[in-house]
Amino acid sequence: MARSRDPEAVEELKKQFEALQQQLRQLEEEPPQRAPKRRAEPDRGPDGEPDPKGNGQLPLEGFQVFTGRRVTASSLTPRAAIQRRGNLSLNRAAISALGQPEAVTYAYNPGAREIAIQAATKALTYAMPVRQQVNSESYLVSAGSFLNSIGLELDDAVMAFESVEVRGGALILALDSARKVTTRSRRRTNGEDRR
Repeated sequence: MARSRDPEAVEELKKQFEALQQQLRQLEEEPPQRAPKRRAEPDRGPDGEPDPKGNGQLPLEGFQVFTGRRVTASSLTPRAAIQRRGNLSLNRAAISALGQPEAVTYAYNPGAREIAIQAATKALTYAMPVRQQVNSESYLVSAGSFLNSIGLELDDAVMAFESVEVRGGALILALDSARKVTTRSRRRTNGEDRR
C-alpha cells in the first residue's frame, strides 16, 4: 500500500537535514576549542609549601593521592549497551562525547554493520529524547523501532559495546564487536527464579 506524502512535511524535513549537514560541516572545519586551564592559588601547608587538599598533607612526587572516590575506566571511556527491551544505554562519557544532547538520531551502515548515534534537538521529528536514569550517571534512549527496522533481533541478552568509536561527532557502534551478556530475571515466584 503506497503512502501519501505531505509535500510541506517533506520540504521541512529536507530543510532540517540540510541545516544539520551544514552544522556538521562547520563542526568538522572548526578546530576543537579547549577551555583555558584555571590556575588557582594552592593552599599552603604548615611548612608554607603548596597543599592542594588543604589538610596538611603534601602529595608525594610520582604518586597519585587516593581520595576515597572511585574513578573507573568506564566513566572516562564512551560505552554503550543495547538492553533487552530495545533501549540504548549510554554512559556519561558517551553523552559528553555527543555534547550533552537532549535527543539523538540513528543511522545504519549495513555494509560495515555499524550504528551511528548523532546529537539532535527534540524539534527534529525523528529524534529520540535522551533521559538520565534515576540515581545514575547512565542515560537511556529508546531504540526498539530503529533496531527492528535494521533487522536486529533482541533476545534475552544485552549487547555490550566495550569500545565505542567517536567519528565525525557521532558515536559508532560496531555490531560485529558487540559482546552478548545473558541476563536473567530477578523476579521470584514461590522462592524460585522465573525465567
